[in-house]
Amino acid sequence: FDGAGDVKTAWAAIEARQYDQSTRLATRAIKFGRLNTEDLSNALECRAKASMRTSHLDHAREDLDRIVALRPDYAGGHFLLGELCLREKRFSEALADINQGFKFADPDGKSANRFLAKRYAQRGVAQLGLKATGAAMADLNHSVELDPNVPETYYFRSFAFERQKLLPRALADMEKAEQMYDSNLFAVPRGDWLYRLQELREKVKQ
Repeated sequence: FDGAGDVKTAWAAIEARQYDQSTRLATRAIKFGRLNTEDLSNALECRAKASMRTSHLDHAREDLDRIVALRPDYAGGHFLLGELCLREKRFSEALADINQGFKFADPDGKSANRFLAKRYAQRGVAQLGLKATGAAMADLNHSVELDPNVPETYYFRSFAFERQKLLPRALADMEKAEQMYDSNLFAVPRGDWLYRLQELREKVKQ
């Protein structure tokens, strides 16, 4: 029985949006795979992501809590807990978890790793939820600098611009976000994006 192979196939199922299959394979590896700590963490993370994609947030939290207990210095576990808290609109907890992730992934804030762009954007979202618009804008701008091809960053930065009463810039970001929209990357339905886009266009006309 190849537990590590099951985990690899489970991740491929995530990419193919076959979330039930991913959960089944990851669970088999967790229960019977005799995995080492890192591989077990990887299997738990895969299952947690499948749970988040299917809105089984309680199951995801159980797996993420196990990851953090197994590997407290693994930034990915903390980042995913922060992402989960954002889904539940628990912004203070999200900010704390994401900041914990950055202690390991980018302690001095100088990393050029484009894969951190999403995490800076998510910290910006937490800041928006806490009404800290200036801090949110700084994180969202940094996210764009790291990777200008993440649609959700522009989506959320449009809210920061709107709060600063910079409506043309908010609209420009929203138009860019809509052009780049990918339902596999972001949970907000396309209809909601289009509604916000139209709403901003009306505000700019006024």
